[in-house]
Amino acid sequence: MKLISLDMNEERTEKEIVAFLKSEVGFGGVGADDLDALCEILSSKIEDNYCVEFTGCRESGGAMAQLSEELWQVLESAAQTIDEREGKRYAVFADTRSVESIRGW
Repeated sequence: MKLISLDMNEERTEKEIVAFLKSEVGFGGVGADDLDALCEILSSKIEDNYCVEFTGCRESGGAMAQLSEELWQVLESAAQTIDEREGKRYAVFADTRSVESIRGW
């Protein structure tokens, strides 16, 4: 399983963050670089196993805090499993083909 660390305390735009995540899961350059496109990719096209280690924005209010929450909502809705430990949140994305083969689908 590949671990992808994402710290929302670093100043980046939505487009940069989405492009980074898409690249890490093998879909760089595919589709738009917005949260809707990211959600679609993470929900249906993952062909490997990934865990996003997500550190939310420490600032309350402001654009980065809002983007941090919106991005976590995308990760949470698309992930097969979520967890929280020591101030970090984790979203796990698994190869759905391997799950299907285990179940004989």
